[in-house]
Amino acid sequence: MAQALQNGSTLQDGKYKIVSFLGQGGFGITYLAENIMLDKKVAIKEFFPKDFCDRDDTSHLSVGTESNRETVEKLKERFLKEARNIAKIDFPGIVKIFDIFKEK
Repeated sequence: MAQALQNGSTLQDGKYKIVSFLGQGGFGITYLAENIMLDKKVAIKEFFPKDFCDRDDTSHLSVGTESNRETVEKLKERFLKEARNIAKIDFPGIVKIFDIFKEK
């Protein structure tokens, strides 16, 4: 497992708080989190292509090598495109996407 964000970490100036690690795939890490303002549990999927990225002590992502930077940018665009496409769907059994943000 790549280095996941620590439980209790906050994102978006405290809007979200990481509750626990849920799982990891090749594209990212999924967390159970809480939207503090709404007092609501949410899932957050972090873009983290484990074969190309690492995390430093400050929780910031870093690309392993300069030659991987272009690949990571292409993967990030696919990740965002998928999120935007899913956000347009309102159907039972399909996860609802309420927010996209960049951080760290």
